[in-house]
Amino acid sequence: ALSVPPLAQPREAAPARYDVLLRDGLVVDGTGAAPFRADVGVLGGHVAAVGDLGRATGRTELDLAGLTVGKAPVVPTPP
Repeated sequence: ALSVPPLAQPREAAPARYDVLLRDGLVVDGTGAAPFRADVGVLGGHVAAVGDLGRATGRTELDLAGLTVGKAPVVPTPP
């Protein structure tokens, strides 16, 4: 499981390198705020940055366009 800090900010320095880089997902951050499109950088099993990480790289990179990223599993319930 990943721990997600509320709205972690990307670093402004040199391009970051993450263990996992999730690109262009619809992020639901658990605060009640509207979902937003962003990249998510994971380092050491924790979310290290959320935002436009366009210059960053990841050991593993996944394109999540059209998918939702959240801090907990989503359990579908019948209507």
